[in-house]
Amino acid sequence: MQEKQSAILLFSQSAEADFAQKAFGLSFQRFSKVHKALVNKVINTAQASGLPVFEATSEIQRGTDFGSRLFHAIHWVSEQGFDQIIIIGNDSPGLTAAQIQEAAKCLNGGQSVLGKDQHGGAYLIGLNIDKTDLEAFKNIQWQTSKVFSQLTSLLPEVQVLVKIHTDLNGLGDLKSIVKGTEVINSFIAFLLLLVFGAVAYFRTACLFLKHTTANIQSHRGPPVLACFPHFFAARRCFLFTSNNIDHVKNIL
Repeated sequence: MQEKQSAILLFSQSAEADFAQKAFGLSFQRFSKVHKALVNKVINTAQASGLPVFEATSEIQRGTDFGSRLFHAIHWVSEQGFDQIIIIGNDSPGLTAAQIQEAAKCLNGGQSVLGKDQHGGAYLIGLNIDKTDLEAFKNIQWQTSKVFSQLTSLLPEVQVLVKIHTDLNGLGDLKSIVKGTEVINSFIAFLLLLVFGAVAYFRTACLFLKHTTANIQSHRGPPVLACFPHFFAARRCFLFTSNNIDHVKNIL
């Protein structure tokens, strides 16, 4: 029996389309830099998983609404000879290659896979073509808080990934990542620099210290020690933005 093949479908909109929905309060010129950074991040993550990656941008998508465009994109990847498809977008910077590999293992075991975001949507959808009613995908209320629950009902043998990721749909989502819902790393620091400019690390430090102060009672050691992890996380953001300004300018 021939082993089924898995591939990643990166389904993303153009900067213009995303800007119309979630501009972050930025000009289009600045938003396009954020969009480019997010796309590059998810492409690097997908490639690091070792699976083939197919990018369906707005330019090659077919259909009049989100559901029909996704339907045609899935068929496009399937026609390339892949029976198992892992669908991701460009707005979940916390997604890791290990999680994509975990999804592929679930698909190999005959399961469907979902990764839930904080809005009730899905940052990852893994499906077996021969077990999925793709026509029903057109009827999902995409880009709403009902997506995850509707997909759970539609897909057979669903395995839900443990991690709930934050989808970046606005400034509130970026702030929630900084507050500690996800790990602060150099990429998040880079996003802060793009969105807030040179004061990004100051905002980050303030959010960390505010979060630490609010939860100081839960720490059993001396109060000053409770601040250290948050202080150094904020300091990493500062060092990244300070030491990589020339590199950031080259990217921009």
